[in-house]
Order: sequence, then C-alpha cells, then structure tokens
Amino acid sequence: MDNQKFEIILNSLLRGSDRGNLEWKPTAVSGVYLLALKDSSISIAKFVEGLIRLEFRNERGSVVEEVKVYETELEKYKKVDALFDLARRKATNADETIDRILEQLNKGSIAA
Repeated sequence: MDNQKFEIILNSLLRGSDRGNLEWKPTAVSGVYLLALKDSSISIAKFVEGLIRLEFRNERGSVVEEVKVYETELEKYKKVDALFDLARRKATNADETIDRILEQLNKGSIAA
C-alpha cells in the first residue's frame, strides 16, 4: 500500500477510534484486535521487538495487505502505537473497568 493511502486510512482509524465510533474487538490471539467493517476487516498487533502490524482482509478473510511499522520509523510508529492503544482500550473495555475500580475504591469496598 502506498504511503499516502496508508496515512489516510491511519488518520481515519485514529479519528474514529478516538471518538468511539469504531468497534474494536479482541481476537482469539492475545494482544491482537480486530475491526470488522461491512465487507472487510483490519487487525492490529504489537510485538515486543518494536513492531506493530496491521493486516487488511477482504470479505473472505484473506489478507490482502499487511503493513509493518517499526519503532525506527518514529513519527509513523507513534501514530500506529496510539491506534493500537485505542483499539486495545476499546476491545478490553478498559475505561469501564477503570471506572468500576474507581467506584469501588471510593466506596471502600474492594472485593477480593
């Protein structure tokens, strides 16, 4: 995929994820999150080697494009890392969990 198309897609994903308009879901593989669209999907995964991978799939689930972004590509990596974080938080219901923790701490009723 050329850089211009990827940048447009990345910005759209960041904007939609930040606004809460995109429904990222966990997958069977830990640390991999999926966004199902009408007739395609996008998955995002982060690896300890300083790599984030996005896979674009068609309606049959076949990978049609794979984009790997390495930490050495600092500006691009920062944006993709922000997207990964938004996807992870949405897929794991992080905000709701944190809210429940705060509520329990404020009530002084931490359940074991």
